[in-house]
Amino acid sequence: MNTTLLHSLSGRLRLSVFLTLTALAGCGGGDGDGPAAFAPDQSPAQARTTTGDVRGVLAADTVSFLGIPYAAAPTGELRFKAPQPRAAWQGELDASKPGSPCPQASQTTTEDCLFLNVWRPLKAEKPLPVFMWVHGGGFVAGNGGGLNGATLAKAGVIVVTINYRMGIFGYLAHPALESSSRDSGNYGVQDAHAALRWIRDNIAAFGGDPANVTMGGSSGGAMTTCLSSTNPEAGKLFNKQLISSGPCAFQWPTIDQKYVQEAGIPQSLGCTGTNAQIATCLRSPTLTPAQVITAQNTLPQAVVFPSVGGTVAPVQPRQLIGKLPTLMGYAAWELLPNDFSYAGALGTGPLNPQDTASYVSTLATRYGTDAAAIAAAYPLSGFASGNLALNRIEADFGRTPKGVYIATCTNLRNFEIAKAVGGNPLFAYEAADPGDGGNLHVTQGNLFFPTGASTGASLDLSRQQIQYWANFIRSGNPNGAGLPTWSAYAQPTDVLKFGPGPVQTGVDANAAHKCAFWNSLGLGV
Repeated sequence: MNTTLLHSLSGRLRLSVFLTLTALAGCGGGDGDGPAAFAPDQSPAQARTTTGDVRGVLAADTVSFLGIPYAAAPTGELRFKAPQPRAAWQGELDASKPGSPCPQASQTTTEDCLFLNVWRPLKAEKPLPVFMWVHGGGFVAGNGGGLNGATLAKAGVIVVTINYRMGIFGYLAHPALESSSRDSGNYGVQDAHAALRWIRDNIAAFGGDPANVTMGGSSGGAMTTCLSSTNPEAGKLFNKQLISSGPCAFQWPTIDQKYVQEAGIPQSLGCTGTNAQIATCLRSPTLTPAQVITAQNTLPQAVVFPSVGGTVAPVQPRQLIGKLPTLMGYAAWELLPNDFSYAGALGTGPLNPQDTASYVSTLATRYGTDAAAIAAAYPLSGFASGNLALNRIEADFGRTPKGVYIATCTNLRNFEIAKAVGGNPLFAYEAADPGDGGNLHVTQGNLFFPTGASTGASLDLSRQQIQYWANFIRSGNPNGAGLPTWSAYAQPTDVLKFGPGPVQTGVDANAAHKCAFWNSLGLGV
């Protein structure tokens, strides 16, 4: 007999014996319908889920399982509906590459996109803590397959990244699409909840502990986490949250408000008539992803945001900040330096005022009558260029045409709200090191999934960050041997600052970013 086949059969026999003994011991799922628990003697690249076997890829210290479907393809009658269970597959699923991203401006070909990816240490002799990461991208871009969870997995964590529906596909609210549970406009959030259920039912087969799950994300993914904490079911499927550049204190629109804001979207897609006719049209295969994305690109971004008030997110997340152990932070430059620009009639591209008069005039287009006071608080002479001065202002408190930006003082207000709500510790940070781009809003995910661009002191700092994060995911407390003490947040000097250079403690973040000044203008959250 072929030796490879013999080895495979032998491994399956050992797995069968293991599962039998586990079931007899009463700790393998009881009714026999659940997934296999992780078996130390099976191939490290194999796992059994509730919908079928998967085979991943071995690396030096980790194993990855990429492109695992966690819900049915949201196409046809399932478009604009809550995610449904995926049918079982036959044979062994090749989990060597990520699944398709969900439709967005750069990728519009397929809606069959509800995939997740798992990384775990090569050796996992006991159930490990689980971290589910929800990517950012303003609810219109990004995917979980573009990240590499291996570095964090090496620290003793099971890492899961997910794709979810975005833009119109993920957040269109309309009475024609409403179910009895009032969930329209939150399909992307519901996708994240389906992924949490997949973790509950399957992560033990990968060596993970379904009772120790941290949910987290950056930007839109962070805010999806905030919204999920308000859901009666999903909120029980994770017990810690890791919020990166996504203020939970945002005041989200209600579903009814989104009905008004988005009433014209079906017509822009060619769908008119009764609610039943509109629903049929919106779910028709003749309405292609490319057509939807084309229409979406003409909309204000805020229109394709989630909402509150239904069963998916019953209340504003700010009411519950602090109810879970939380690690929360922001980037020192939440707006990309040298990219302070305006759209529309003002034109596009960087603005770089050269004198105080043009500086104040530029500020007035965004901050109105507060412009002179802001220019006095941030004198042009204190910056290398007018563009950098504008970016510093925007990063501290961005008063954009779409509302309050994800800015430093908005995040610091988050910390105060969390402290007032109370119940569990909050660990607050500022990411200020440029290594791996980690001091920018758009690259906050590099703290968790480093790209390898960091060198020297930035590399040492990155290693500390990973250890802090792994400790928090494990226990709800980021502190550990060999790390500077990180105090739970009680006052602004408890914000831990990552770089430039070594970790900094005792920095008054409120003062450094002039948050009292912004509050004096009545611009607090």
